[in-house]
Amino acid sequence: MADKTVKINIPVTFNDTSTNLDSSPTYTWDFGDGSNGTGKSVVHTYTSDKIYTVKHTSKNSCELTPQICTKTVEVIKDVIPKYKCSNNICIRDDSTGTFTDPSCNNTCSPQLTKILINPSSIQLMINQGINITATAYDQNNNVMPNTIINWSSPFDTLILSNLSTITDSQGKSFNYIVAKNIIGITNVKVENANVSSNIIVNVIESTSVKTLTKFEITANLNILKYGEKLDFYATAYDQNNDVMPNIVIMWTVNPSIATLTNTSSVTTVNGTSNNSIVAGNITGNVSLNASSGVVSDNIFISISPSSGISGATIAALSGFVLIIISSIKK
Repeated sequence: MADKTVKINIPVTFNDTSTNLDSSPTYTWDFGDGSNGTGKSVVHTYTSDKIYTVKHTSKNSCELTPQICTKTVEVIKDVIPKYKCSNNICIRDDSTGTFTDPSCNNTCSPQLTKILINPSSIQLMINQGINITATAYDQNNNVMPNTIINWSSPFDTLILSNLSTITDSQGKSFNYIVAKNIIGITNVKVENANVSSNIIVNVIESTSVKTLTKFEITANLNILKYGEKLDFYATAYDQNNDVMPNIVIMWTVNPSIATLTNTSSVTTVNGTSNNSIVAGNITGNVSLNASSGVVSDNIFISISPSSGISGATIAALSGFVLIIISSIKK
């Protein structure tokens, strides 16, 4: 950071503060922009905004070696330069380069600045439920994992599955709400300290509102080899067997001998949501499950070695060969 900050086109005074000079010292100044000056106190005006190195030389008449002092001067426009965080280091954000500013380093560590809820508005029938997601962001608009989210609704007009959750590695936190037997406008509020957000929930008594009643998972295969990938999708249906868009699906696999590409997804306009799974290197059967609230569906997938012949089979065949050879020798 520069030793001194001044504004462009504003006269600046430079003073010599050296002591123990004789009665006839000399003072010279190099202002770093091609201009020079003489005297114990000088005035100079910079016409370009950048950082300059000012060199000041003072000398006694009897001294062979002068005293030399250098300082940096940052010339700025009428506005104070902005600073930003880069890799948790505060740097100046303008065309003159990157210069550290220790005074703003405290703001570089991630700080919660906003929480967004998805969906942003909801309409529910009495006793109808829905999954909602809260995402935490810091001052640089990066997601924040391991952040506590507190949930509430006014006068307990909604049933919340959790009153407190923690965001995952993607900065997301999930909850499930159910409308009580109270018709009207209410809201869901999420907060952490002084950061909060809320969405409007309209509770109505009408069969015209679609209710999620079932999922159907579709996959082309149900047997995977080690390391093999399988694409599949789930379709959400309402009480009239019509597809449902904008349904948040939570995906799980048990046991964890295979890896899901996504642990959550949202159905598209055709009511489907795509996902994939990659088999691990352990033989067995896994249950692939899609759920939203109390509605769920699952399929079973078998995982086997890539060779198609298990180690146990190879061992059994080897033993059979040994028995045959032993019989021939006899």
